This record gives sequence, C-alpha cells and structure tokens, in this order.
Amino acid sequence: MRRLLINLVLVSAALPVGAADPAPHPGRKLYVAKCGRCHELYDPAKYSREEWAEWLRKMQRKSRLDTNQIAALQDYADAARARTNAPTR
Repeated sequence: MRRLLINLVLVSAALPVGAADPAPHPGRKLYVAKCGRCHELYDPAKYSREEWAEWLRKMQRKSRLDTNQIAALQDYADAARARTNAPTR
C-alpha cells in the first residue's frame, strides 16, 4: 500500500501544472495499480505511441493484462501525449 501511495504522488508530480483532470482517465488507475506494483511509473507523454505499444506488448503477459486493459493503457498514454502536446519520436 505504501508503494502505491508513493507512486501516486510521483505520477501526480510528473503532470504539468494545471493538467489535473476533474475526472481522471480510467486508464490512469489501471496504470498505477498494475504498472506501479513492480516498477516506477514512467511519463507516457515522453514515449511515442509505437514505443509505448511495444512496452505494453512486452509487459502484457507478465502483468496479466487482458486486451481491454492494454487498450485502456494505450488510450491513457495517447491522452497524456495529447495533453502535453509532446512530440512523438
């Protein structure tokens, strides 16, 4: 539980000022719960859609993510990229 709280704080701190959504993206909760369980949470806006998709593919089995969860995580990453207007590599 402590690790989850630490990860929530880290992810929140990584968001640009004013980026807090009144209704957080549904994929964010999944990202924190599944991905943050084993490692630090990376800012999805810093990765291209293709890079993020490749990491999701690599982690799907290990994290026991179904195709709907993968889609939600990809959508969350796309939304993060759009929110920050981050250029894709």
